[in-house]
Order: sequence, then structure tokens, then C-alpha cells
Amino acid sequence: MKCKHTELLQQIEVSRSTLNDLSQSHPLYSDSIVMQSQELDDLLNEYNALLKQN
Repeated sequence: MKCKHTELLQQIEVSRSTLNDLSQSHPLYSDSIVMQSQELDDLLNEYNALLKQN
């Protein structure tokens, strides 16, 4: 279980960092930012669901 938690946390951090980088060079509602934001939301939802299982 911890392995999945760790993997998700790493993916969340990479996604967050990517979103931050994109926000420096793209308009707020650009396709790139919207897609990256949705990916981050999905990862966070998956992580929260995993936490609720315990």
C-alpha cells in the first residue's frame, strides 16, 4: 500500500510542478494548463480515494 501512496505522491508532485511551469509561459485557460490541471485533479482524487480505503 505504501508503494502506491509513494508512487501517487511522486506523480502529484511532478504534475504540480509541470502545472506551475506551464503557468509561467501559457495563458491561464490555455489547453495545456486545463489538461494539466485535470490530470492533477485526477491524481489528487485517486490519492484521496486510496486514503479513504484505509
